[in-house]
Amino acid sequence: MDATHQTMRCGVAGLTPPSVVQLSPDHRWRGANLRSEKVRPTLAKIEEHRLKLASDKSPLATGDLGVAGIFDEGCSISDAVGVSKKKMNAEHLFSYTVLTEAKCCVETGTNVGISSSYIAAAMNAAGPDWQLHTLESSPYRIRLARDCTRI
Repeated sequence: MDATHQTMRCGVAGLTPPSVVQLSPDHRWRGANLRSEKVRPTLAKIEEHRLKLASDKSPLATGDLGVAGIFDEGCSISDAVGVSKKKMNAEHLFSYTVLTEAKCCVETGTNVGISSSYIAAAMNAAGPDWQLHTLESSPYRIRLARDCTRI
């Protein structure tokens, strides 16, 4: 590592092989880290919401939004939450978003919105001008993600 740049190797968000991010010497955290009093309440609310969903054994696809997709049929809300990023991985995603000073992110496979909420919390803590675009084909998972990202 030279004196002008710090290099961070990340395997966050399923990137294979790990990406390499160059951080300039004037990089700033802008106060948005996991221990910040500004973000801790939001991250705690996301995890509370995760626990609430994880205990919900009701069917994911209820029929009111159309036919269930192949990954929704026979799946409970608890099952759907079970494939979300675990807390530690979501925290890494938060930190990665802060470190890269992302202002625009695209997430494919939103599922129930846990990762989206962490990304949004990181960008929101850094300032007001940001965009998060998520892609999900299941209307049932989209409904849950909307609830999660409103935290």
